[in-house]
Amino acid sequence: MHSQPVPDNHPDIIAAQFNIDAAQFNVKVLEGNMLPTVTVEGNVGRIWNPSTTTSYDYADSASIVGRVSVPLYQGGQVSSQVRQAKEELGNARGSPSGFRTRQRAGLDRGCLGQLSGSGSFCDGCARTGR
Repeated sequence: MHSQPVPDNHPDIIAAQFNIDAAQFNVKVLEGNMLPTVTVEGNVGRIWNPSTTTSYDYADSASIVGRVSVPLYQGGQVSSQVRQAKEELGNARGSPSGFRTRQRAGLDRGCLGQLSGSGSFCDGCARTGR
């Protein structure tokens, strides 16, 4: 008996592919917690003091501050979250092929039951050529 493949546009296959995308995104987000962060702050100002004479008195000021933070040790929490997310990604990647296998097995069992009960092909077997 040869099974016909489950189409890629099956709702459960599409849902499994979205779960894979979400799991990949989650891994990247958690890995990002181990990267350094950079913060830059700037300030520009002008103090203007009109005088009684024809000239104006003003002073300009500017400042910039940069900060780099590097996570050195988080007690293994972030690393364990990344490992867990990668495990969930592996499980999600197995979902589409596992679904296809379960679908084929279910169709095969259903057709075999029909064959043994009535001696004729079921509708699904007739359509797939089994």
